[in-house]
Amino acid sequence: NDRTIIIDHNGTTYAYDYNTNTYETKTSTSTYHGDSGSGAYDSESGKSIFVGWSASEGQVRAYDYSTDTWEILTNRPGTSSSSWLSVAYDSESDRIILAEYYWGGDQRILSYDYNTDTWEEKLDLPVLGNQWGAVCYDSDNDRTIIIDHNGTTYAYDYNTNTYETKTSTSTYHGDSGSGAYD
Repeated sequence: NDRTIIIDHNGTTYAYDYNTNTYETKTSTSTYHGDSGSGAYDSESGKSIFVGWSASEGQVRAYDYSTDTWEILTNRPGTSSSSWLSVAYDSESDRIILAEYYWGGDQRILSYDYNTDTWEEKLDLPVLGNQWGAVCYDSDNDRTIIIDHNGTTYAYDYNTNTYETKTSTSTYHGDSGSGAYD
């Protein structure tokens, strides 16, 4: 559909069209708020998938631009609210990959399959002193790249359920950064 989908803190949904440089207000969601989660586009399903931080709001929602509709999906596993999470879409595996951090120091990877509406707990990452910084999918290498608050870089492979610690950066320090693969 060639649109960027944005949800504000009240659940108001917008679609941005780069070609016409215009915003369009779409059907809002009262059950998901854009300031408390992360989203990624599932290209195989043609849906934007959004995951909330809070266990009470820890909802997973799918937005379909073509029909301008929201769909309530299965919540992510766990009863606690995460202090930070971010998602990326692994196009080779057709999964949403979620990196999540809890204030207690636990960090984990989960995967979500829209086609079956199921979550799978994958593995725990090293316990660090602070939250993650950025998550994105490297399609050339079929890895989800996770960069923590201190600049440590991890490459996660969904197919083998393993990660490698890669080169760190001393110049990136992001509490809630974001990333994109170019």
